[in-house]
Amino acid sequence: MTQNTKHLITAIIIFLSSGLYFALAHKGYKEQNITLDKLDKFTGQIIERGITTRKSGKKKSIVFYIRLAGLSETLGIYRMNNNYQELIDKLVPGDEVTVYYVSRPNDDVNIDLVQIENGEKIIVNAEEFKNKESSLIYIGLVAGVLSVVASVWYYKKYVG
Repeated sequence: MTQNTKHLITAIIIFLSSGLYFALAHKGYKEQNITLDKLDKFTGQIIERGITTRKSGKKKSIVFYIRLAGLSETLGIYRMNNNYQELIDKLVPGDEVTVYYVSRPNDDVNIDLVQIENGEKIIVNAEEFKNKESSLIYIGLVAGVLSVVASVWYYKKYVG
């Protein structure tokens, strides 16, 4: 394989990686426009809540989790600032809450918990989830465009 062919393959790989970033932006856009009536809804008593580590691929994140009687999934919330004390204080085992979430049964904490209500009081508003998804849009778009630019630059510098 010639050096020129290796550079061409590298430029193509850099370009194709932009697809991953644009897919991330698309996921953020799709989930930013959710409505509560299209989500899974469950009302139950809190049996456990706390802070734990969630593993996603090789990355570990600190998340707040909640377990409800009668629900097999462990639901959670990820916050970049790791500020979960307010949730610990407001969500007490024994309380009955209603949760809105995107069901993703697995062995780990499902962080697609969109809203938590305790009676008429909203503890976690869906806007927090939507704002988090908005950041996926911006990160995906910026990284995707940068990846395309980098692939064109690399191609021009080393191939063409």
